[in-house]
Amino acid sequence: VLVLMVLWRVLHLQSAKIAEIPYTCGYASANGKDVYIVSTLHISPRSERDVVAAISAVHPDVVMIELDEERLEFMRGPSQRPVLQQFQYTVENGTTDSSDAVVPLVTQRAYWNGEFAGNHISGPIIVHSSGSSRFSPSVAGCIVLVEDPGVAPLAQLAFAAATEQALALLCTAHTARAGLNGQQLPAGRLGNESLLTDLRIAARVRNMGYPPIPVLMMSQNS
Repeated sequence: VLVLMVLWRVLHLQSAKIAEIPYTCGYASANGKDVYIVSTLHISPRSERDVVAAISAVHPDVVMIELDEERLEFMRGPSQRPVLQQFQYTVENGTTDSSDAVVPLVTQRAYWNGEFAGNHISGPIIVHSSGSSRFSPSVAGCIVLVEDPGVAPLAQLAFAAATEQALALLCTAHTARAGLNGQQLPAGRLGNESLLTDLRIAARVRNMGYPPIPVLMMSQNS
């Protein structure tokens, strides 16, 4: 890896066209148009300086920012920010369990749910036994309800459920461990683990990306 990094910098500096921009910036040209892509890390102060340096060096006509729909909502005014996500369910006879068309149930969501913004996910709900991080093939095409997610990271559970073709994961907040009462939900989005935990999950599931299904958490009373 170190050799490749050094080689990249040497080849990068050999190009006069991109010699003035940071080495974290890539360059491509097509149809007479030049495109510069700056690789950034959210928690790195250097990333901000690299972006400023790249813009100052090339004076672009257009600057584009990679941003999912959910983060865009959080950049707007507080009154427009969606705090929780609505979840609608129906009873087996096909009617809602209240007089309203939409059941008044809200859930907290995982931070990777923004990858599924705009998607409509529906299917039968199947209850998964607590205490196990493995799912049976019967969850295929279903939304899996985990009454107690236990100590396993939610991302790991989501990967395991997705392996069996589940559509989504719905779990209840463990009020005792989280310090919540039966009606409360975590204040922040779910799935923010330590770097070491994320690396362990990636090693177990052999995947460095986001879980391929969304995860929602409802209060224990719900």
